[in-house]
This record gives sequence, structure tokens and C-alpha cells, in this order.
Amino acid sequence: MKFQKSCMKAAVVMGGISLEHEISMKSGGNISRAVLEGNHHVIPLVITKDNLWSIPDKEITCEEELEAFFKQLPKGHSPEKAVLNLKSLGTEVVFTALHGPFGEDGRIQGFFEILDLPQVGTGVYGSAVSANKIATKFFLRQNHLPTADYYLVSDLEYPENVIENFGFPVVLKAPSQGSSFGLEIIDNYPKLQQKTKALLELENPLMLERFVKGRELTCGVLKMEDGSYKPLPPTEIIPQVSDYFDFEAKYKIGGSLEITPARISSEITSKVQNLALKVHRIFGMGHLSRTDFILDEKDNLFILELNSMPGFTETSLFPQAAAEIGITFEKLVDHLLNLAINRI
Repeated sequence: MKFQKSCMKAAVVMGGISLEHEISMKSGGNISRAVLEGNHHVIPLVITKDNLWSIPDKEITCEEELEAFFKQLPKGHSPEKAVLNLKSLGTEVVFTALHGPFGEDGRIQGFFEILDLPQVGTGVYGSAVSANKIATKFFLRQNHLPTADYYLVSDLEYPENVIENFGFPVVLKAPSQGSSFGLEIIDNYPKLQQKTKALLELENPLMLERFVKGRELTCGVLKMEDGSYKPLPPTEIIPQVSDYFDFEAKYKIGGSLEITPARISSEITSKVQNLALKVHRIFGMGHLSRTDFILDEKDNLFILELNSMPGFTETSLFPQAAAEIGITFEKLVDHLLNLAINRI
């Protein structure tokens, strides 16, 4: 955290057309307030669910102006018009706080790359690969990293040997959704067909995954000012309102017990951090990432998935882990903006 202090004009992009619109709005609002706390100016850009881009007519310099913007959003524009506004306001750096499709899958990242605007996060390649759970599985297997067995589903017919091999329960996933949207843990065949039919309307193909019983862990990686990568303390996640880390467990206050550092041995901590670091590098992650794991009853680790833009809500795991090593939310946002504007 040794960057020279300077006032930046930072655009914070939030909302979006995915199922995670509301979560993104929370992340974007928190980031925008932290930008102001860092003595920078913020240009909030809200993408509505019907893809209109709402932007202020001038940069925002205080929290009162920011809250007024959120209370009464200006009329939305087409993306083309909004980009002209971004440029005319002198935007220097972009913090994209979008989640899910069109937010973390490389499309918006490519858009800002074409505009030659430095941005927080990961570029097109890493974002696209990590946003798709099927592509993630392929890369993990190709690099001999531990992950549960899986099968691709494109219709309602399941080969008998797959069901016999996996057994119940099984995990069914829509591969491009985030925040546990499109994720089901299923304990019988009729329910599997029912859920498969419903999720195929959302995405095709789906991914069927062997269920691994164990403790849920997650570990973030943060890029430092010298270009090196620092794994953060792992967090153990114990859902309190559901059987697994679903949407409600993730975002409801008190929905999960999150313990940082995780209650695991120093040996397993080191293994988790090394795997998170390896995943970050293999997938070409940028300024930050978060890798999710299951630790089974025999202390075997299985990689679940990778997040190229972790959440920044009040209950989000990446900022909690950063705080554990003394990096406050405001310092974290400032650090990421500096990495981006300095193209580190």
C-alpha cells in the first residue's frame, strides 16, 4: 500500500442485466463510498435490468451527492451515449462491480479495453474462462488440480452408469450463473429430472457434479504494488439458514458463520493458499480472485470454482479476509484503483 496519493476520477459500474443485479448494486454502492473516502471523485454508472446506462452529469465529490444520485437515478442512455458521457467527464479508471453474465464473463472487460480505460480486475481471457464452470473444470483437470468428477447435461436423459457412479445426492449447476443461482443439490432421480428441465430453460448445457461432503473454505488472492500475488487468510463458511452456501446464506445478515482465519491446521492453510495462488496464475487472473474449496472428512481438498470479481457487499468474503491482515475496505478499494491506473 505504498502508492503515491492522488485524486482520481473513478467510474464504478454496477447493476447489470444478470440475475445478480441487486447484489451488484450493493457492491457498487459500497465501492463508490470507499472511492470518496479515499479522497477520489466517483462517477457511478448504473446499468438497469433493461440495459439502459444511467450516469451523472458531473463527477461526484461527496457522499451527499452520491446518495442523491442513487435516490433518483438520471434517465438511462444507450451504452454508446453513456460512453461519450464517461469520456467527457474525464474518467481515468473503471471499477466494474458487475456480477454474473455480461459482468464477469469478459464482455464488459473487452468493452472497456477497446476504450483503453484501465480497469480493476481481470481481463477478457481470465474473466471468460473462470465465469463458466464447465471451462473451469476443464482447465482444472488439464492442470491436474483436485476437483470433483462431473458430467455435461444437454437433455433429460442420464446414462445409468453416471447416476450409479455419482450416487445421490448430486449437484446440478447452470455453468454461467453466480451467487449460487442455478445450483441445486438433489437427492433423488425424479427431482433431478424436474430440476434439469427447469435449469435447461436457463442454460444449456448444464453440469452434473459429484457431491463432496465436507467443510466449505474460500481463499482470496490479491495483487501487490510490486506485481507479486499475496494469498489472503482462508475463510471457513458454515451456512446457518440452509444446507449449503446458497444465495440466502451468502447475502442475508447472519446467513452464514464466516470464520477468518479458518479453523484448519497450518499445513492445510498452506495447501489452500498455494492452490488458490496456482489457480489465480493458471487462469490469468488480474488484481484479485477468490477460489472456493471443499475439505472432505479425510482432509482432501476439492476446488469448486473461481471468482474473478468477488463481491464487495457488507457480508462479502474477500474484504473480510483482507481486513484480517490489516487492509480495510477503503484501503482495499484505493489499492485496487491504484493497481489499475498504474497498469500493474
